[in-house]
Amino acid sequence: MKRRGLLLMLALPLLFGCGDGPDKPVELPKLSAEPAELVVSADKTSAVITVKSNTQWRVSCFDVSPTLDKDRWLSGYTKNGENDGSVEITFTPNLSTEVTRTATFRLIYGERSVDVHFSQSPAEFVAVLEISQPEVSVSWDETLVSFSVSANTPWTVSTDSDWIHSFTQSGPGDGEIVVGFDRNSDTASSRSATLTVTSAAGTKQLTIVQGMAPEREEAEEVSIAAFMAAPESDQTLYRLTGMVERLISATYGSMRIKDNSGSAMVYCLLTGRNGEDGAFERLGVQVGDCITVVGKRGPTLGGPEALPEMVGGYYESHKAVRTVSIADFLQRPDGNATWFRLSGEVSDISDSQNGSFVLSDNGASVHVNGMVSGLGGAAGSYAGLGIVTGAKLTLIATQKAGSTTSDAVYVSHANPGLSPGIAARWAFDNATNAEVHFDRTWSGSDIDADGHIDAFGYDNSAGDGGRYIDAVEGPGRLTYVQIDKKSSDASGTLAARLVFYTAQPAVKGSATGDYFLFTFNPGVQIPAGTKFRFSFCLRPEASAPGYYMVEYLDGTQWSNVTGLAIQDKGGYSYNLARATSEQTLTTCQFMTASNMESLQIRISIAAPYTAGGNAFNGSLASGAVRFRGVVSGKDLSPVISVVE
Repeated sequence: MKRRGLLLMLALPLLFGCGDGPDKPVELPKLSAEPAELVVSADKTSAVITVKSNTQWRVSCFDVSPTLDKDRWLSGYTKNGENDGSVEITFTPNLSTEVTRTATFRLIYGERSVDVHFSQSPAEFVAVLEISQPEVSVSWDETLVSFSVSANTPWTVSTDSDWIHSFTQSGPGDGEIVVGFDRNSDTASSRSATLTVTSAAGTKQLTIVQGMAPEREEAEEVSIAAFMAAPESDQTLYRLTGMVERLISATYGSMRIKDNSGSAMVYCLLTGRNGEDGAFERLGVQVGDCITVVGKRGPTLGGPEALPEMVGGYYESHKAVRTVSIADFLQRPDGNATWFRLSGEVSDISDSQNGSFVLSDNGASVHVNGMVSGLGGAAGSYAGLGIVTGAKLTLIATQKAGSTTSDAVYVSHANPGLSPGIAARWAFDNATNAEVHFDRTWSGSDIDADGHIDAFGYDNSAGDGGRYIDAVEGPGRLTYVQIDKKSSDASGTLAARLVFYTAQPAVKGSATGDYFLFTFNPGVQIPAGTKFRFSFCLRPEASAPGYYMVEYLDGTQWSNVTGLAIQDKGGYSYNLARATSEQTLTTCQFMTASNMESLQIRISIAAPYTAGGNAFNGSLASGAVRFRGVVSGKDLSPVISVVE
């Protein structure tokens, strides 16, 4: 026992050390981070996570959103550290007003970790509306200005200025406001107009200041009838005011104008007294506008209509006439500064001498208290127009008070029903072309690459390209409608509408499926059972198409005309064949089965075979097909007639 006790006493110093007491216990790794949720505003670019630790640690970042541009918006962060420290995070401002940026930063120490969730709020949305040059000054003869808009919300435009006749009314954001107006004919003072642009950002004002017109040159102000009766002279100047009936050339200012007394042809107007030639289009004159021109009495033109001609003339002013619905017209402020064109049905004729009646359209009505028979017409001339109840009438209203308009000006009308006789007639000869210049509407240029006069090369896309020829009698129009030819002839060299020196409207580059379209718009309903006759002379070259289908649109279905039997050529149906340069008059008839607002007749290319030798073409025909207007001195131009 004594031996064991001695051994135990000897061992005690080994257990407790040499005078230092027991060893300190080992400290475990630990780490904490603040804040646990890190939320910053949109304009911040840095943030800090405070770390409390007694060991080494590293940082990992994941669940970054949006992920597509994370490398751009999340610039960087502290990757590792030891003991107490911080994680520095850098990022760009959040410019989005909708997206919240998020990320998770994980601080890892040993086998343990702590997560800190980061989020950056979206930017506060601030509506913006800025206008470039909010005030502009223009000369008396300028008619168009534009303003640039910088905006991040939709906007609208309004104005109470009577002399502004067109303007961009709305936009989704950045854009342009285009404003159209008349020349200032006032020689005593300038004028100003204000437009208001409204958006979520508030309103902005646009101001246009237009200078006063120069003094007018002395000229005899006469009616068109007096101008017609005047002798041809290169000395006397006349001032005519009329409504534009037909704009023959917008580029050169050639047109037909009319007033209450008659019509006159006006050729090649300068843009002003000392203005430009060939720049008329920039004045913005449209069919239906009222124009004042100054010029000399030239010769009387021939053709179907013998009209006096004004030469050596220039534009002085015009009044734009806005076409609106009756409902829209009734919402306009009272006054007589702006002219409106209204169309509707006549009823309740209470004064057949002066023209007091009700004009209605789509449930809206206006009381007309007096209407003259055209520009310059005298009161009491309504009876001579022959307007009956139910007529479709178009007029110009120059003044409004409540639901009544006074001093209306007659434009046109169509009484109910269709009378037998010519409905629409075209005339394809030199004399008519000299008058109506359909080479400008059908072709649109002076010469093509092959030297053809008045040729128009188009882009081979489907449609009519906006090219047309109006009838010389009746409300008719001829257009040429093509299929998409891009794959057939990308160069466009074969697809060219041509008007040759013989004034015959022609087409080169036709393909199966293309068609000539004749449209008759009488302004009244065409009742079912109306019988029509259609006559024309189609003349192809040897390499032009030789097979056609003549049809009319009855409701929604194209139907075959009477008198032309449908036949077959190589699997293609046709009812009209033409040999090279054949000039035979074709006459056919049909009767409508449906009530229609307009009549459409088409002559389509029915088969890919040429007129000469029946060669299979397969794509685009290189030869021209044209309408012949005069054969052996007889007028065989296309005619649509009402039989009964």
